[in-house]
Amino acid sequence: MKSILTKIVLTASLLLCSVTGYAQDDTAKEAIENRLAEMTEAFKAKDVEGFASCWTEDALLKFSGKPALKGRATIVDVHKPMMEQDMSIKTETREVFQQGDFATEIGSYEILIADGTVVESGLYSTLWKKTDGKWRIMRDVISAVEPAEESK
Repeated sequence: MKSILTKIVLTASLLLCSVTGYAQDDTAKEAIENRLAEMTEAFKAKDVEGFASCWTEDALLKFSGKPALKGRATIVDVHKPMMEQDMSIKTETREVFQQGDFATEIGSYEILIADGTVVESGLYSTLWKKTDGKWRIMRDVISAVEPAEESK
């Protein structure tokens, strides 16, 4: 009986140790939420440099049904017209799992036009990379669940 109990405790300990490397990390979650707030404020203020600083140089952005956008400059160029039209982005982080200098975030988003009307909402999965002490988006996969009216 003692042998079985020892094996159970040992197995549970090993499982716990293997899972903790990928566990929900509230510190990383808070840092990423703060970084997202910086990004959305820069977007709203039409601060292209501030917005760009939230992405790695080799970032990749993938929208549903569209070819991937590759590189920080391309991603920023795609967002400039939205900035010029006074659109805004609202995000909600649901989960963050960190492993070293990388973190995966799962969340939801809304895109709003100047009058506050939501024109798109959906879900995203983002791979963040910590570089120079700051979290930056390395990969972002977005899935719209409520496309804009003209897209329907």
